Amino acid sequence: MFNIWAEVNLGNLVFNFKNIKKSLVPGTKVLAVVKQNAYGHGIVEISRKLQQIKADFLGVNNLNEALLLRKNGVKLPILVLSYVLPDYDFEEIARNNIRISIYDQHTLRIVKQKTKLLKHILTVHLNLDTGMGRLGFSFEEMLEVVRELFSYRYKIAVEGIFSHFSSADTNKKYTSRQIKKFKQMLSLLEENKLFIPLKHISNSAGIINKQSHFNMVRVGLSLYGIKPSKQFDIKLKPVMSFKARLISVKKVPKNTPVSYGATFITQKPTILGVLSCGYAYGYPWRLSNKGYVLIRGQRARILGRVCMDHIIVDLSRVKEAKIGDEAVLLGRQAKQQISAELLAKKSGTIPYEIISRISYNIPRIYYGTAV
Repeated sequence: MFNIWAEVNLGNLVFNFKNIKKSLVPGTKVLAVVKQNAYGHGIVEISRKLQQIKADFLGVNNLNEALLLRKNGVKLPILVLSYVLPDYDFEEIARNNIRISIYDQHTLRIVKQKTKLLKHILTVHLNLDTGMGRLGFSFEEMLEVVRELFSYRYKIAVEGIFSHFSSADTNKKYTSRQIKKFKQMLSLLEENKLFIPLKHISNSAGIINKQSHFNMVRVGLSLYGIKPSKQFDIKLKPVMSFKARLISVKKVPKNTPVSYGATFITQKPTILGVLSCGYAYGYPWRLSNKGYVLIRGQRARILGRVCMDHIIVDLSRVKEAKIGDEAVLLGRQAKQQISAELLAKKSGTIPYEIISRISYNIPRIYYGTAV
């Protein structure tokens, strides 16, 4: 029995994947984003399930994540979406069928230098900055970059070109401009007889706009059951729950200070419960004095500051609570539910942060494996 754990419903993951797939233009490939431990859900287990249900690609943040998947039997094509370092073993990358992103002249120089002596061909995707202002070649650079890589002087296969939306959840006009710019580049490449097989720009928020599908989309947040915007009309189910146990129950009198800084003082005799969780495990400190958890199907308000390893809650309305009871910090219990969206709103952040910050050290329990 764990004192703190996460539960991951693989059946809900399958449900989300199938619904997203059905919403796409027929023939559109799906790159499932599993970076940062699959947004906290567990990169190996999630990737294995995605392989089983025939996702087309996986997207990771770095080479270490990609190699971890290869060591654990995941054979799907993997694209490293972020940085490339000079000390990477490029032979190992190519041999393991891992794709890397090239996004600026510095990275291009590294890749060209490292591929001179390769035995295997390195497959790459080129990142075009259409308005994100993060990684990516400028529009003016891209044509010459592609020409050079198509010159056969390097053991490089250009498999994809992609970009990234900055505001698909909030600004349709700006997103349309990004799509237009991406299309202009694709047309320019075709005019110069430079044909790149895979084109992708859409994230989860963007897939409701079918003009953004091209022939592959990248889905992350929606895959895990969280809607990226109010306009997102695809039915989803949350994949992860976050739970802890009551490790202490006690009654205290009126005027008792609770937790660090005495930011809460009881106004009447109160039953306090202590949970085996805190901000070190990924629970937001900003929910101090304003969040709540579910115990025995009822809300128990957080009192005082969230500690590193503990959370103190008011059990006055859950009088039957006892040590060892399960408390739901994220997820459903009886008829009540605490969503990642709710926690994000209460703590002034975004759902991405809520789920991805749940500590790697917390055990994950997987269930619901039906395909």
